[in-house]
Amino acid sequence: MEQRAQDSYSLDDTELGRISQALGVAACVAVPDYVSGRWPVIGARIAALGAGLGIAAAANAAEEPADDEPEADEAASPVTTWTVIGAAAAALAGLSAVEGVVAKHLRGRGVKRPHTLLGALAGAVVYVGSEVEHRRHQGDAS
Repeated sequence: MEQRAQDSYSLDDTELGRISQALGVAACVAVPDYVSGRWPVIGARIAALGAGLGIAAAANAAEEPADDEPEADEAASPVTTWTVIGAAAAALAGLSAVEGVVAKHLRGRGVKRPHTLLGALAGAVVYVGSEVEHRRHQGDAS
């Protein structure tokens, strides 16, 4: 009987999933070049990221084998889940502050749409990272 490795991060299972994650992140980072105002930027960023991750989740759910669900004892506790969510929110806030400083520097150097440039770079990093993770997982499963 073949032993399958547990897939703990299924959003990188399909090419569409990896591309939509990267595009969602790229769009999220690029928003301030196209939308003004604190709350509209926050809303547009949430929408862009949500759309990218939603497409990735839907694409991967369609191809997910029924027997790939985690066992009950493998599920994270609510404390762990909220700790991860809180850490992710703090990391995003920190990255957003760094993004603002870098964008201001780039704009001073003549880049007309610095957030778009940073978004393209962030999207590329996300895509490469998810592709590497996918290939690593594929290597574990064989």
